[in-house]
Amino acid sequence: MPQIVPEPTVQMWAALSIVRAFGGRAGGGPVGTAAVFTRAHRRRLPVWSDALRQWFVVVAVAPETAAAAKSVADPDAPCYRIDRRQLEYLADAYDDRSHPDVVYVLPDPRERPAVRDGAQPPWWHPSVGARFGEWAYAIRGTDLRALVGTNQTSASARLRWAKDLDPRPLRDDKSQEQGDVSYLPHPTVSPETEGSQLWSDLLDEMRRGEEPMGLALRSSRLPRERRPFGDNRDRGHDDLGYTHDAVVAAREVLDDKRARSPLHAGIIWGPNDPLRRSESPR
Repeated sequence: MPQIVPEPTVQMWAALSIVRAFGGRAGGGPVGTAAVFTRAHRRRLPVWSDALRQWFVVVAVAPETAAAAKSVADPDAPCYRIDRRQLEYLADAYDDRSHPDVVYVLPDPRERPAVRDGAQPPWWHPSVGARFGEWAYAIRGTDLRALVGTNQTSASARLRWAKDLDPRPLRDDKSQEQGDVSYLPHPTVSPETEGSQLWSDLLDEMRRGEEPMGLALRSSRLPRERRPFGDNRDRGHDDLGYTHDAVVAAREVLDDKRARSPLHAGIIWGPNDPLRRSESPR
């Protein structure tokens, strides 16, 4: 299906949203900044620095148009092609504790903020990319794998927003909420649905060092009080420490062609960061 926004542009907006999120102040002190890279072609990038407090991985997915369907009333409703083999490879590596759980970012073009008179800005308008975090949603890779399954006969899975599908009984009788994503494997069955989080909200949690367990390699100087991701999501979602060996192992996984080219983001300690412990806990 044609992409509404090219994938490299979505990757760029996602990368810039990460950098912007850590350029301000939190808790009364400077947070520092962030560095974002993707896989190097035949060159290894530096893999570790004690200047980082968190390190995480992002896959930014381009929204696509789709052919008209009885199950979707809105002709402008986007869909998202998920590379199932990439997803399974990354989620399996997380299960093996080789890297953090990958964050998938899904932008909804219809939600980009209006500039005047309630009209949405054209794609070239600076506010579109600058406010990317306000119209994109994040879902962790393991939850996405649970949603679309592990059908090896299909190379990709197409996601929709739950709000765009015809009302049908949802799993566990959950009501549809903003940001719920759905997978409809066949028109004759009810869609499976999973919640997501506004991308800007997740970035704010990372600024405060409060992101869900398992989403980042974390410095030993960050507080360890963590919150689980949703209900009954604790198993396998504990944090990996940010160490030289952990990052080397993660980069070996992510440099494989099966990972394609996710974004690798490192949050850099700021001077007098209020979250920084004076000494590493013993």
